[in-house]
Amino acid sequence: MVWLNVYTTNNDPKVIGGYFLKVVEIIGGTAYMIRGDFGTENVLIKDMQNWFKRHSDHDTSYLEGASTQNQRIEGWWSYLRRQHIQHWMDIFKNL
Repeated sequence: MVWLNVYTTNNDPKVIGGYFLKVVEIIGGTAYMIRGDFGTENVLIKDMQNWFKRHSDHDTSYLEGASTQNQRIEGWWSYLRRQHIQHWMDIFKNL
């Protein structure tokens, strides 16, 4: 995991793409390869990653797959929310 941001949406490509660019700036580069699903929120990340790696010898700088292949990370998010984050979500919701 390279970054974690909290916002009111997780499916706006401009928001997600902005997060990606900020991390690229902070770490001074991008990952060798990124995997995403076919969701519309990922289109800008895919385009930017392909542009950043356009001179690479590898054509697999961005891999797409079905979201059903995200089961391991989805399980981790579920665990994280149940064990650690729900408390904070409740606090911020009631502010």
